[in-house]
Formats: sequence, C-alpha cells, structure tokens
Amino acid sequence: MNDIAVKERVDLANANGSFVPTNNLEIAKRTSNEELIAEERELLQVEETVESTYFGIRGYLRLFQISRVISMLSLYLYLDQYDLHHKQHLKRQAVRLERARELTRAAYYGEKLYGVKQWFFHVIMLGLRRFFIGNSTNKEANQEKQAVWLKEKLIKLGPTFIKIGQSMGTRADLLPLPFVKELGTLVDQVPPFPNDVAFAIIEHELGKRSTRSMPSLSLNPLLPLR
Repeated sequence: MNDIAVKERVDLANANGSFVPTNNLEIAKRTSNEELIAEERELLQVEETVESTYFGIRGYLRLFQISRVISMLSLYLYLDQYDLHHKQHLKRQAVRLERARELTRAAYYGEKLYGVKQWFFHVIMLGLRRFFIGNSTNKEANQEKQAVWLKEKLIKLGPTFIKIGQSMGTRADLLPLPFVKELGTLVDQVPPFPNDVAFAIIEHELGKRSTRSMPSLSLNPLLPLR
C-alpha cells in the first residue's frame, strides 16, 4: 500500500481540492483475486498493528500515557487557579476552627494541627506553581510550552483524544488562553489519515469496490466551517 500512497499523494497535489474519479485511484486498479487478497491482508495487518497498542505491555504503556496527560492537565489547571482554591481553603478552615472552639479543647487544637498541615500544603503548591506556571513575567511562555506538549500528546494518543482536544479548544471559560489557541489548531492542522488505508476500510465495510459505491471523491481532508 505504500506505493499506492505515494501515487495518491501525487494525485492529491494535482487535484487542487477537486473531486477525483474513483476509477483513477490506484487502489481501484486492483482487480485480480491475488491483488484483492493482498489488499485484505494488508488491511488486516494495519488493524492488528493498531489493536496491538491496546493489549499487553503496550496497553499498559498507553494507559500510563493517558493517565499522565490527564494528571498533568489537571495539575496545570489547578495551579493556574490556585489563588481561588486557596481562598476557599482558608474560608473552610475558619469555619471548622470556629465550630471546634464551640466543642472541646481537643477539637480546637486538632483544627490547629489541621491548619499547620494546610500551611505545608500551601507552601508545596506555591513551589509547584512557580516551577510549572512561573511568575508574571514568564507565565504565558510556560503555558504556551505546556499547550504544545498537550496537543502533541493528544495527537499521539489518537483520534478520540484529538476530538477531546478539539472540544477543549472551544472552552475559553475553562482553559487559559494559550491552551485554547493551541488546541484550536487541532481543528484544521491534524496529521492526515493515510488514504490507502481509508479506501481499503471503506471497501471492506461496504463489501464492494469504491468504483461501484461512489463515482468520485475528494482526496483533500474536509475542514469544518468556522
């Protein structure tokens, strides 16, 4: 299928966005039984290659990658809004201390120890925020790097996570602006899916040749309207 992909890229360059007759596609010229069987085997090999990433050690590695992306994104967002979270912690701590004062002395000192624990947590969060987010001078630059990292990881994880990134790129109310801008590029700047594999899957699912199911199609990826 690599030879087909090369020839289709040439056709794509000459198509200039217009529809191409399916009879002109290299994959449509496979008519003998041997060629059709070879095409089916190549498609199965592609499917097995994809499925192998979901089982065994590769499956656990993929699960680790997904968990890491989710954890880092959650940490970025939490640290970005940490001042609001800290204010809520202080309010809740004051309420707890006041209630403990009305109970027993042991409860009161217990809440004091809880306040010490919260202070250590606050110091750690400030250190993490300075490391990951930075200060007012380099905050935006750091967030741009983090947004690029997140986009690349989502692309590597596959189509499902690309769609999640596209949805997140529209939520300026949840994400910092650098994240929104970078994830917004996932709408029209995603690595293309190989045409030869796509055509083989179409023919496999429809159970007939592409020349019979559609007279022409565009080799250019469709872009959503903005």
